Amino acid sequence: MSGLGCKVRFSALFVGLSVGVFGATSGCAPDEPEGAPFAAAWDEGEAESALARIQRTDLVTQLLPSNEVPPVPPTNPEGQVSGTGTLRLVLKRNDNGRITSAVAGVLFSLCGLPGTSFTVTKMDVREGAPGVSNPVVKIFGTVSEDEPATFPVVDGCLKEGFGGIVAEGESLGHHAMEVIQNPTGFYLEIRTATNPAGLARGQLDYMSAP
Repeated sequence: MSGLGCKVRFSALFVGLSVGVFGATSGCAPDEPEGAPFAAAWDEGEAESALARIQRTDLVTQLLPSNEVPPVPPTNPEGQVSGTGTLRLVLKRNDNGRITSAVAGVLFSLCGLPGTSFTVTKMDVREGAPGVSNPVVKIFGTVSEDEPATFPVVDGCLKEGFGGIVAEGESLGHHAMEVIQNPTGFYLEIRTATNPAGLARGQLDYMSAP
């Protein structure tokens, strides 16, 4: 898929921001260097130093119904799913290294799905250890019961699910700092109409040492 196709698809999720930085994970080559969406908003003379202060962090997880509290049983209509999720954080820091702003998104894939489409009603990041259910959402996904997202399923698999991220109350940059300092203390969760309390979740962690 071309970089243009990726930008069109993601632009609906990140209105007002260039989203080339998200293209690589979905198999698309970004048309501009990492961090350029931020630098473009600044004076041209500051672009080089701006790019040096942009950091992209990917936190990954394995999404499983058995991680839910209580676990979603295999006999559940969606209980056979398994997959992976990525929380992508793109952070801007000041000269002192403090996070001043952030954008984020979730990319995920699932297999073992029934039917030819799959609708997500919630996709959030919550603070909590394995086996602990936290009703308080730390970072809200733009996918919600009011705005669910439906994705095509081919041969039982959803290969390119995605959603935007927003933060309520404190800034996304503040929450991003909490998550990257202790990713395993947070989990990504996907909910559906069939499983409104949670279909699959997994603790976040670095792909490798940051």
